[in-house]
Amino acid sequence: MQFRPVPLRPPDLLVKAVFDGRRFGLQLCHVEGLGKARTEAGAWWSGPRRMWMLAAPNAPQALNWLQTLYRDQLVDLADAPRMLAGATAAPATDYFTQVLDIQLFPIVKGDLRRGHWAVSFGYDPLCVNAMRSLGGLFHRHAAVWQVPAELEQILARLRELAGVEQEFVYVHEQSVMLESLGSSQSEG
Repeated sequence: MQFRPVPLRPPDLLVKAVFDGRRFGLQLCHVEGLGKARTEAGAWWSGPRRMWMLAAPNAPQALNWLQTLYRDQLVDLADAPRMLAGATAAPATDYFTQVLDIQLFPIVKGDLRRGHWAVSFGYDPLCVNAMRSLGGLFHRHAAVWQVPAELEQILARLRELAGVEQEFVYVHEQSVMLESLGSSQSEG
């Protein structure tokens, strides 16, 4: 009886890809020790979708990101171009934005020169950019952005820069004091 070696194939890196028109969600096989490298390379974790997120406008940029980050790892990227192209061909526009838990609170009392609205959401750099574009100030201990804009402007900017439709934003009717949401200490 003659034994032949069994060729070992590295695991496919990309398990699933979803694109919403602005960001990719990438379900990746686990590679030990790359969590920090992914974050430093611009990715963030979406707990509700169990995916690494990447703000990339197209499949070639997402593929380049994967190839650069996983260059020296024992993983197979052969199916990645096809999967990324498939995701961009059929975008799921609300797949990520519907789970961001975006909430707007009218603010009473405190330093209202910095804004009359507090905005909270699950971490998403595109939403962060929307708040910054409006001159928002992040209050770390309260985990909210204080925004000096009208409600309509906030909703429009979330839609324009982050792709968030109004139906996925909860606007509270009851006013709150910023201090009741947490400390008023802030960082920009």
